[in-house]
Amino acid sequence: MDDLIESLVSDPHPTTAAPTASSTPHHVFLIDGSGFIFRAYFARARSSDPVFQRKSDGMVTEVVTLFSNMLDKYRRETDADHMAVIFDASGSSFRNRIYSDYKANRREMPEDLFPQLAHVRRAAEAFDICQIELPDFEADDLIATYARSRSEGDDPVFRQGSDAARQ
Repeated sequence: MDDLIESLVSDPHPTTAAPTASSTPHHVFLIDGSGFIFRAYFARARSSDPVFQRKSDGMVTEVVTLFSNMLDKYRRETDADHMAVIFDASGSSFRNRIYSDYKANRREMPEDLFPQLAHVRRAAEAFDICQIELPDFEADDLIATYARSRSEGDDPVFRQGSDAARQ
């Protein structure tokens, strides 16, 4: 898998440090990593050609490849000073305490997706892109909080995320 990730990383960007309250970037690009992972998985699963890329041990690598290609594309096409991939924390969030049926109708994670998650994170590391995850929060919550705090200034925040956050 390391070879796959390394082969997808080309022409690295300068180091992208985590955006902080004291930094003054001109552009910040935030990616809902969890949302993208699931969209990539289910889009590929519904494909008319559901033959998945696999490692020699049989592990499906389709999501890792799609995620890596997306990161590469965004790095090349944005002029953002900072970029971060934000992931949902595993387990429940504060929203489950507010509403016990929150996401109650969601299916379990597909068996072939779970092993890819660690490799997706390693891909972000290989691209030297900041990863953010906070216990008790989902990516959408963190992105909205950061965007709101930055919108009080003059710094644009670019976000690529799930359809749920656009509602």
